[in-house]
Amino acid sequence: MGCHRIRANVQTYLWLFEGCLNFWSLFDAKKLHAKIFKSGFDWENVLGSQLIDIYLAHGEIDNAIKN
Repeated sequence: MGCHRIRANVQTYLWLFEGCLNFWSLFDAKKLHAKIFKSGFDWENVLGSQLIDIYLAHGEIDNAIKN
């Protein structure tokens, strides 16, 4: 996305988080979380809850609480 100057929106991030959850990719979810945080993207409640679901699915309760 970044190399083609395409801006992600809430729906884009939801699909990416859904992929991380479906394929059990906590590493990719953490990278995506950091990218969203660094970009200053305005979090929506939906994104926060999806991220919490990913952390909880992997037993990372501390990370889920922080978000």
